Amino acid sequence: MNIEIIEKKENPLLGRVQIKFQITHNMEPTPSREKMRNLIAANLQASPSNVVINYAKPMFGVNKTIGYAKIYNSKEQALKIELKHYLKRNGLLEEKKQE
Repeated sequence: MNIEIIEKKENPLLGRVQIKFQITHNMEPTPSREKMRNLIAANLQASPSNVVINYAKPMFGVNKTIGYAKIYNSKEQALKIELKHYLKRNGLLEEKKQE
């Protein structure tokens, strides 16, 4: 499984880097969000807890996934700025159970 950064944009005002990526996963299932976060973090020398994936769309008939992610300078910065449902999807915010 390898990753290719299609587009990379610095956003110093919000303290993050925004990327569009493509992951090729030959003869493997679509990777989980956690595996993608770890792969992006390893590729860009960041901590996986600072990576938030907004979307990842597997392409039909091809072993590729295209997505959009944001790499924050710190986890606290991500928790302040990012929408809660994105944080929950990425495992950075725990869901509160309703009674």
